[in-house]
Formats: sequence, C-alpha cells, structure tokens
Amino acid sequence: MTHAAQMAASRQEAVAENARPRADPTRDRSELRTSGASTRRSTPGHHARPRPLSFGTCGDRQASRGRRRRGSFQPLLALFFEQTEKDDLYATALTLESLNDRRAVPPLIHALLEDGNPHRRHAAARALGWIRQPGRTAALALAGCLVDPSQPQPVREEAAESLAYVGTRETIEPLISVLRDPDVRTRFWAVFGLGGSCRGDIRAVRALESVLDDGETPPGNWWPVGKEALAMLASKQPSAGNYWMKLAADRQQIISNPNATTEDRRWAANYSYICDVPPVNTGARVITLD
Repeated sequence: MTHAAQMAASRQEAVAENARPRADPTRDRSELRTSGASTRRSTPGHHARPRPLSFGTCGDRQASRGRRRRGSFQPLLALFFEQTEKDDLYATALTLESLNDRRAVPPLIHALLEDGNPHRRHAAARALGWIRQPGRTAALALAGCLVDPSQPQPVREEAAESLAYVGTRETIEPLISVLRDPDVRTRFWAVFGLGGSCRGDIRAVRALESVLDDGETPPGNWWPVGKEALAMLASKQPSAGNYWMKLAADRQQIISNPNATTEDRRWAANYSYICDVPPVNTGARVITLD
C-alpha cells in the first residue's frame, strides 16, 4: 500500500472522540508540545475533534519517524487539498502541523485566504498557529482573516487563537480592533490571542483592561470575556498593575461561594495555576497603568 493510500485509510480512525483541551498561552510552546498538549481547545459549538492521522503501530511510528518526516509532506499536503469534509480536513491539518515542515506554510496561507471550502480555511488557520515560526506572512494572514467579517465565524475564532502562538507586535492592533465585535466568540478568542502574544505591550494591556466588564460568555465550556481578560492580565510577567492579586481574590471568592455559577467555577479551576506563581517583583520594570 502506498503512503498516500495508508493515510487515506487512516481517515476512518480519525473520528471525533477526544475533546481537545485548550492550551495555556502563558506556557512555552515547546513545553506544550512535549507535554502532549498539541491539541488546544474545543471550539465553541464543537465538542470533539478528530485525531491526527495514524501511520501504523506505535513501534512502526518510532522506527520510521525520520523517514516519514522527509517523505510524507507532499502526499499529505496533496490529500489536504483533495479532501472536502470538516473532520477529514482537520485530522490532516493536525498531522501536517505535527510534521512541523515550513514548506506547508505558503499553501496553507493560500487555503486560509483564498479557498472556497470553509472547512479547509478553518483547518489551515489551526495548522498555521502550530507550525513553529511560520513567519511574518503567516501571522499577518491570520490577522487579516480575523478582521474580515466575510470569513466564516469558526475561521475567525481559530485565527484569533492561533495568533496567541504566532502573533507579533504587528498583529496586536488587529486583535484589539475586534474586541468590540458583536460576536462574543470573536471577542473571547481575541482576548486569548492578545494574552498570548502581547509580551507586555501597553496597547494590549490597556485593551484587555477595556473589556474587564464584558460579562457575556461564548457558547461551549467557557466563561465571560471579562474573566478571560483578567486571567490574561494576571498572567503577565512582570505584573500588570494588581491583576494577579485581583485574580487570586476573585478565585477564592468563587471557590468559597456555594452559589457561584458554573462558568465562574470553570474559570477558577482553569486558571488556578496562575495563583501558584507570584508576580515577578522587578521594581521599576513592573508595568504600571498610571
């Protein structure tokens, strides 16, 4: 059986059975990958995701890893552009990103911006965020997709999330520009994108501050936009104002309140790790908002 045929057969195994946890933008991406968090989140409205295409038994995979990386890129990319179904495309995108081959970036950018299949655009937005150092062009393509209201909503969300990992100072303004978008899903993931990529930029800090009172919650197992913004501010090192202390106090209040909402409890559990790491005391280098 040819390699391409093996991959096509593997699609039958790429069923949406495993819920995909969202990654933490404050953790180093290499840590996320080595810890097995190559899956990030369940997109609102989707409760499960396909698994990457399999290439045989575990022993086979370990024995032929280098050979697969060299030889599987072209047939896999060809398969990506032949497929039309959502789960098939997403499974192939996961496998493409795991190869971490930058040759995939230009065709993925083309798919993101030009392809007529919205599922292929969505999958391309995912993969571009998880190929290491895809480059400025990829980051700007994701930002352009995010601010384009004609793009399908899932594609805009995925682009915002991917910018948490590959965003640059050039993509901060596009992320800020959608914080007042009428769709809460766009706002939520733009907050996440800013939190992961702002690197202490004062524009992003002030923009995150501006949505602290946004109490709307996106569909899915999430929490209010304002709570997400607070977590992003509190996770910055060096600290932004007193947000670490505010997050710790809010979290304790939620834990102690038997009437706390499910969304607030979920938020408190998800960001408990922030409270375990006190803010860095860097004197004059601490970000202040005065």
